[in-house]
Amino acid sequence: MTPPSRTAERRITLEAIERSVARPVVITSRGSQRDIDVVCRSPERLALQRLLRESGYLPRPPGIGRRRWTEQWVSFDGAKTHVVDLNPAERWGVAADVLERLFYEAPALDGYRNVRRPSAHHGLILLARRSGRGGGPLFPKQESKLDAITAGDAGAWERAFAIAPDWHCRSSVAALRSRYLGAGPGRAQRVRAALEPALKGQHRFARLAVAARSLPLPRRPLVVGLSGVDGSGKSTQVNALRATLDDLGVPTELGWKPVGHGAGVRFLRRSVKRLLGAGQHRGPAQSVVEDAPALTWDPNPVSRRVRERSPALTSTWAACVAVSTASAYRRAELRCRISRKALICDRHSLDTAAHLVFQYGERRRPTLAIRLSDLITPRADVAFHVDVPPDVARSRKQLQYTGEQLERLVELYALERTRLGIPRLDGASSAEELAERIARDVWTGAHGG
Repeated sequence: MTPPSRTAERRITLEAIERSVARPVVITSRGSQRDIDVVCRSPERLALQRLLRESGYLPRPPGIGRRRWTEQWVSFDGAKTHVVDLNPAERWGVAADVLERLFYEAPALDGYRNVRRPSAHHGLILLARRSGRGGGPLFPKQESKLDAITAGDAGAWERAFAIAPDWHCRSSVAALRSRYLGAGPGRAQRVRAALEPALKGQHRFARLAVAARSLPLPRRPLVVGLSGVDGSGKSTQVNALRATLDDLGVPTELGWKPVGHGAGVRFLRRSVKRLLGAGQHRGPAQSVVEDAPALTWDPNPVSRRVRERSPALTSTWAACVAVSTASAYRRAELRCRISRKALICDRHSLDTAAHLVFQYGERRRPTLAIRLSDLITPRADVAFHVDVPPDVARSRKQLQYTGEQLERLVELYALERTRLGIPRLDGASSAEELAERIARDVWTGAHGG
C-alpha cells in the first residue's frame, strides 16, 4: 500500500479539527505540513485540547518554559515532529463583536466549513500584533507572509488601518507597513506600538500579569543526560534531540566533559609528574596497540605506578578529577539558567562514575570521588544509558581500549546505571526509533512525570 503523502497527513489533521469544532477556527500557519497554528475561542479550545490528547499529542511541558499565550502540542513520529499551536482569541482583550468579525469574515478552506484562513486585513492585524513592535528589516519569513497576504488585494492595508483602533494596534500596523516598505519605524513609533496593545482593551491587568510571568528571568534549565561508551551512538542521539528541540522552539546548549580531560587536570598531572620526576613508560606495548588501534595514552606510566602505591593519593587524585568533571557540567547549567536554554549532556554522571571506577578503582572503589561527582553534577531531569555490546561498539568506532578493558567498562556502566536508576536503551536499535523514544521521554519527563 502506498504511504500517504505529507499533504494527505495535513488534510487528515484539518479534517479532525473540522469534526471537533462547532464554530469557525482560523488557521494562521502557511507552508509547513507539520506545524498548524489555530486561533480559537474558549469552547473550541477545550474541544481541540481533547482531540489532541486523544490523538497522542503532548502539551509543552513547564520544565522547558511555557509560551506566553499559545499552547504548543507535539506528536513525535520517528525523527519528525507534528506540532499544533492553540492561540486563544481572548488574549487580545478586544470586544466580542470584533472577535466575531475575525472568524466570520475569514474565508473557509476548500472542502471545509469551520476551518478557515484569516481575511487579508485580519491577517495584517494579527501579524502586526505579533511583529509590529520590532525595528529594522523584516525576516524573510515575515516578508513572504506579507506578500502572500496582500497579493491580489490592494485594499488590505486600508481596511487593516480602518479596524486597527478596535484591535488597539494602529501604531503596530503603521510600524509593520513601514518595515515592509523598507523604511524602519522610529523609536517613538516602536514604543507606541509596544504600549498600545498592553494598555488598552479588556482584561488589561490579567494580560499584563501573564506577560510579567513570561519575563526572561533566570530559572533552572531542563537537563538531559545521555550516557554510553564510545561507539554506542549517544552523540548521534544528542544531535537528533537538539535538532528536535530546536524545531520546537527550545534553544539548547551542549555539555561535554570526558573524565580526566581539561586544562586544570592536565596542569595538575604535569606538575605532579615533575615533582615525582616520573616520566612516561616507553617500553614496548605492541600487543596493546594492535588490540586498541586508537590508543593515545601509555597504559602503564611511571606516575600511575607511584600513585597506586598510596590509596590516599589515588583517592585524592580521583576526587580532583571528579570535581573538575562535575564542575564543568555545573558551570554549563548556570549558563543555561541565564540564557534560558536546555542543557543536553553528551556524557553525564553515569559516565563519570563508570570511568572513575575504571581508571582509579582497580584495587578500591573511589567512593569519595563518586560522591563528589554525584553532589556537584546537576541533576538530570531525564537521563538515558545507550547500551551496546562491546563488539558492536568496536565495529562502529576505533577505540583506545583493549577488548578486555572495553568489556570491563561496559560492565561498570551497567552497575552504575543500576545504582543511579537510569533507564537502559538498546543502542543496537535503529537510530530513528531511539530518537523518537528519547524525544518523547524528554518531553514527558519535563512535565515531572
